[in-house]
Amino acid sequence: MSKTKDRQVDRTKNLILEAAMKLLLEKSYESITIQDIIDEANIGRATFYNHFENKEDLLIRGIANIPYHHEESPIPIPDTHSTPTMGDVKLSWVDSFRHAQQNQQLHKVMYRRSFDNPILERLKKHFYGSIETALVKSLDIRKFKKDELTIFAHFLTGGVLAVIRWWQENKQPYSVEEMDVILQNIVNPSVKSLQNQ
Repeated sequence: MSKTKDRQVDRTKNLILEAAMKLLLEKSYESITIQDIIDEANIGRATFYNHFENKEDLLIRGIANIPYHHEESPIPIPDTHSTPTMGDVKLSWVDSFRHAQQNQQLHKVMYRRSFDNPILERLKKHFYGSIETALVKSLDIRKFKKDELTIFAHFLTGGVLAVIRWWQENKQPYSVEEMDVILQNIVNPSVKSLQNQ
């Protein structure tokens, strides 16, 4: 495929994604139809289906992955390597806050109150998996009671996403780096405490 054709395909995909994002800011995912998306994007139905199989495919391959370009993970994960560990894991949240800062429209869509918010559910699932993986790689999991690490990973997932939401809704009163330090001061002692049981 030529570079011109590639750019045209990318432009059309972006047009569809932007239309879907705009609609998601106005109404719930469930109530949006493909017709709504193609009307908003001002494209034909065949053009939509050249790029996406259906609305769910648009969500999975399109919207949920728009801004996520963090190595192999679809979301920025806590970094266990940027901070010296001195025998215990220290999680850094800079990438997660930077992602939220750079993708404010997506985060507005994610945090909309809706009975079924597949974007937020997808983010939670990936974020949980990334946190659990980071903890398993960094901690001696033999020291944990059954399900303790799983419960802690769920706790961190919900807590960090709630803090990111608060930060966004309050117009980012602290820098990315300040938020990282605040969360490290809260989370890292808990991780160390679990490790030293």
